[in-house]
Formats: sequence, C-alpha cells, structure tokens
Amino acid sequence: MRHTRIIVTHYGGLDALREEECPEPKHGEVRVRVLTAGVALPDIMARRGIHPETPSVPYTPGWDLVGEVERLGNGVSGFRPGQLVAAMPIHGAYAEFIGREDLERAVDYFRQSRERDPDYAPAWAGLSQAHASQANSGFAPLADAYRQAREAAEKALALDPRLVDAHLAMGWIHMFYDWDWEAADTSYRRALDLEPGNAQALRHAALQATTLGRWPEAIDLATKGLERDPLRPNSYNNLGIVFLAIERDTEAEAAFRKALELDPGGAGRHLHLGRALLLQGKNDAALQEMQQETDEGWRLYGLSLVFHALGRRGESDAALAALKEKYAGEFANQIAAVHAFRGEADLAFEWLERAYAQRDGGLAEIKSGRFLRVLANDPRYKAFLRKLKLPA
Repeated sequence: MRHTRIIVTHYGGLDALREEECPEPKHGEVRVRVLTAGVALPDIMARRGIHPETPSVPYTPGWDLVGEVERLGNGVSGFRPGQLVAAMPIHGAYAEFIGREDLERAVDYFRQSRERDPDYAPAWAGLSQAHASQANSGFAPLADAYRQAREAAEKALALDPRLVDAHLAMGWIHMFYDWDWEAADTSYRRALDLEPGNAQALRHAALQATTLGRWPEAIDLATKGLERDPLRPNSYNNLGIVFLAIERDTEAEAAFRKALELDPGGAGRHLHLGRALLLQGKNDAALQEMQQETDEGWRLYGLSLVFHALGRRGESDAALAALKEKYAGEFANQIAAVHAFRGEADLAFEWLERAYAQRDGGLAEIKSGRFLRVLANDPRYKAFLRKLKLPA
C-alpha cells in the first residue's frame, strides 16, 4: 500500500502540485492516516504565494485534518495505533499521513495567530486541540501539554462561549485526561446544543456515552454521526464497538467489515473484526483476521487472544511476551484484557493499575470491553471502576 502526500513545488496553479511518498516516522514521531482534510481559500492563496502565512516551497498544503494513528516511531509512548486524532497543522494535511513536525508547526502557527489577534477564539481552540494531540501522541510531556491545552480551551470559551470547537476541546480534556465524565458530558451536550448536526460533536458524544455504558444513547449518536459522514471508516468502527459491547455480535461484525472495506490497510481494522468473530466462537476465522492485521501491536494483541481460544498456549504466551516487550507503554490496557481472557485475574489487575498510572486513554473503553468484563465478579473490578469515577 502506497503512503503519499501532496507537495507544492513552486507557487502557481495546479501544475505546482505533485505526489510523493510519505516518509517513515522517525524517532519520537507517529504517522497519522489522514481521513478528512479541509479545503479552503487560504490553501489556494498559499499555493499561489499570496497568503500572509505562505510557507517556503516545497511544502505540503492543508490546514486541518481528522485521522488515526497508523504507525509509531521508536521512543513513542502514551499513544497507540488506531487512536483517533484531530489537528490543525496549518500546512501538511493534504497527505495520507502526518507526523510530529506537523503538530509542532500547528502549535507554532496557532501561537502566531493568537499573538496577532489575542481575542480570536478559534485560534485558542485550535491551539488547545494541537496541544492535546501532542500529549496523546507522546510528543510532549502529558501533564504539561494538557495544562496548556486546558488554558487555551478556557481562553477560547471566555472569548466565545458559543464556539463549538472550544467546547469539543474542553470535552476531550475532561474525557481523556481528567476522566471527569460529568464535565465531559456538559461540554459535549453544549456543543450539540449549539450545532446539533456537527459530525465531530456527534462522534465525541458517542465515545462519551460508550465510556459510561449508555448503550442506546451511544448507538443513536454513533448512527447519526455515520449518517453525516458515511465514508469515514471509524464511523462504522465506533458503531461496531457499541454493538460488540452489548453482545449484538453479528451487527458488530457487519460494521467492522464495512470499516475494513473502506480502509483495508488501516491499523486495527482486522483486529476489530477478529475480536467480533472470536466472541462468536469463530476461532479459525478470527485467526485469519488477526494474522492479516497490518499493525504489529494490534496483531500481537489479537494473536494473544485467539491462540488462547484455540488452546495453543505456547503461541499465546509468545505473542503476549512480544507485546509486553515492545508495546508495554502503549498497550497496558490491552495486555490486561489478554490476562483477563486467559483467566489470570491478578496479572490483569496489575496491568490495569499500570494503565491507570500511565493515564492510558484505552481505559475509557473498560466498560465496553468484553474481555475485561470477565473480571466483573471480582471486587477489585468495581473498585477500579470507582477509581476511574465510572458507574459500577
């Protein structure tokens, strides 16, 4: 599969554009699969060399994007393949993938915009989202990056209390860093009150409802988000996660197959389908999917599960050992799920505590995770939910 981006070789018309291969992520970088990128007049002005923030050529255009982490470079922690991110790199979104330098540029450009007009609320909201993306990507110290994200979001809200992006920025902080579900609810509900059809707001609110186990609401929001963005693979993936959580496994399988059809090389696509098959007892089919998973971390996680289900203990042990050796910083929650599925409760709780210490964003999926749910009768499970401030 080719990984490409658009390059502006000189200022001018469409003849200035060419396609080239995206580089592999360097140390400390991630590569993001771009799912949606904005197209606007400033892009055209920059390509012609007449925009006040026109970069030097050659460069990749594109001011904003939504995407998923596809691959991690060496030395990256606190981030995992398949994780949803949003960013405003100012330049670089016209690509299948972006990396660390794009987020650094995004922060820099938003700061410049803020300095030129300190009362421009969208710049503050964008700066908040950029800092949060840096934190989620492991590109900046977690606490410091989220502190800056919070300060920027608060400033955006103070300047424009009706700015949807500002409420979404604050909701993301509450959900993935504070684990303050009530505050996240407030932010997302306000965003939807202001703009009921906003696809991003619907997706974020659906994630929040899934986290809290509000299944009918999660399905409704995810379905509405899908209707407004039917070509987005993760719209189907999110719906499949809800279906899988409530044991509507055949519907989950169908949703995951659609996501895979739209994005056959995407990280986690085969893994999600494989889990749906595994939970239906279709172990051989699940193994085929896990073996085709494009991301190594997700593949090792899936193989750890399916080899155990097939009674191939040695192969399950080997896959789990490799997962721990290579991805303990990003997959602590998934490692806990494997131990739970294998009946190793003490090890499962040990890795859950490690995920908590690392502020693993995957813990937001604990109530929807069927493999961890086997721990539900253990008093430590309800205690851990209370620790996360989740309903038991």
